[in-house]
Amino acid sequence: MDTTAKNKILVLGREAVELPKLVDSIINDTETNAHAETNSKIQWLIDTRYFNATVEFWIDNTEQLPQTHVEFMREWLKSPTKFDNDNDSEEEEDKVARSAKEIPIDEAMATLQDHLGDVVDAIVFVFDPLVPESFADILPWARMGRVHRPEVLLCVAQNTHANNNDNSNADNKAESCGDMDRWFEWCVSNGWEWVDLTDSDPDTEYTVGRIRESLMSNQWDTMVIKKKQAEKEENAPAQLDTLAENDVADSDDFRPSGVNEQEVWDSFDSITQQLDAARIDTLHQSLFTEMPLQGQQTNRLDGPTGLDGGGTDDGQDDDVSELIARIRSMRSEISQMPDKEQARARAAELVMALARKL
Repeated sequence: MDTTAKNKILVLGREAVELPKLVDSIINDTETNAHAETNSKIQWLIDTRYFNATVEFWIDNTEQLPQTHVEFMREWLKSPTKFDNDNDSEEEEDKVARSAKEIPIDEAMATLQDHLGDVVDAIVFVFDPLVPESFADILPWARMGRVHRPEVLLCVAQNTHANNNDNSNADNKAESCGDMDRWFEWCVSNGWEWVDLTDSDPDTEYTVGRIRESLMSNQWDTMVIKKKQAEKEENAPAQLDTLAENDVADSDDFRPSGVNEQEVWDSFDSITQQLDAARIDTLHQSLFTEMPLQGQQTNRLDGPTGLDGGGTDDGQDDDVSELIARIRSMRSEISQMPDKEQARARAAELVMALARKL
């Protein structure tokens, strides 16, 4: 593996939270492959429909911070927005750099983070909410998140097996319930995604699968696009043009050639019968409604400064990014639908809503 590639996942937490087990659950519930080099390094081959990426988990245990650092973290929890950065301007970036220097870490840790920042693109911090003081261990890594900005920052609450079955921790459990809101608010304010694996709700979004999804969807330095799939999708428009040139409309008996042609058309007919024109119209409006752009007044995605217009490149980039974010959000909702047939119909409606822009 290329040791200089920015494809490392730093997994941090106290020894009691059993980090290797969590990593094992992340990589072994998929069709991906993992290979353990040492107790602290585990290679993972992410294999999706569109790309492969070789990444590496680096596992390390945190230790109790000095009391002055713990007190600093407590004060930060009282005011989670202390170092807020909602603007990506150069001025705000300088402000973040200055505020990061206020976080009390020693010189050796700062030097270590400078080296890690070149190769680490994800941090997974794990703590036991039944040991509330262990949340303060995130403090040094909050600085790394602000200075080096890895693409993925996850804060995972996970009970240790021992604490989860120890009745003597009843007081701690009650206390941690009150702390949960403060921890969650701190994470939101400081750019960390909160994943509460202690949530017993069967419909919760907080699962190991969410951690896996976040890591697999990142654009790693080692990502290799699968050529076969890419070529197939690149040629799709040409294939559609070929079909359009045929006298399809003049023949009611037109069917594509192939062994399973009837199955294909039966599936197509089944899906089209479930499409809802009103819902397609609503999806279209949701995708292409007005939105504010940086340095501009509110514009439509299809307006003079939008996707179809002649606005600035920056404005177009913002529009495209926003559109992609919306499509991903809708796709995520569709993928979580328990009824697969209904999910296919909703996916078809999303495609139809997008096709209206062609």
